Amino acid sequence: MENFTESLKECILSSDITHKVFRGVLPDTPTSDVFLEYLEKAKLQSKYRSDFEGFHIVNGPDTNDLFKMKNAKNFDTFCSEAYEEPIKSRHGYSLVVSELIDGQEGVSKSGIASHVDEHDTIHWACGGDSLWIISDKDGDHEYILSSGDVIYVKENTLHDVKSLSKRAGIIFCAR
Repeated sequence: MENFTESLKECILSSDITHKVFRGVLPDTPTSDVFLEYLEKAKLQSKYRSDFEGFHIVNGPDTNDLFKMKNAKNFDTFCSEAYEEPIKSRHGYSLVVSELIDGQEGVSKSGIASHVDEHDTIHWACGGDSLWIISDKDGDHEYILSSGDVIYVKENTLHDVKSLSKRAGIIFCAR
């Protein structure tokens, strides 16, 4: 994992790297049942949002609960170490759960449409598959993320995500 943290740190420090995919970095992921269970709890705590039926985001999950999820604490450690000196950052987490599949009958969208984030995002795919389309000065880049993969997206980089199957993930956000 030291290689992942060092590679991630290189991305963070580089002004030329807008994104990078790390395949199979954390293959031992929490189950989708764990995400769905936490989703129900978050609905009661007002930390939950659903942009449309079947697509859910939990902003600022309680870290005591988050770190009970398999390998979530390790994911946090690897990301946090990459943002150590000389980089100072504040970070937070989001959970994403999509019960929709792009192209499925009656599904007009299955993820977050094209957008930019004002912070770096490191997304750990914990279940299912998703199509990521990253747009930068070199054009559009498409990646399919599967369970255990991680993608780094630098702040203010245009990206679009579509669910290719039911999916769940943990997002580490850093400024």
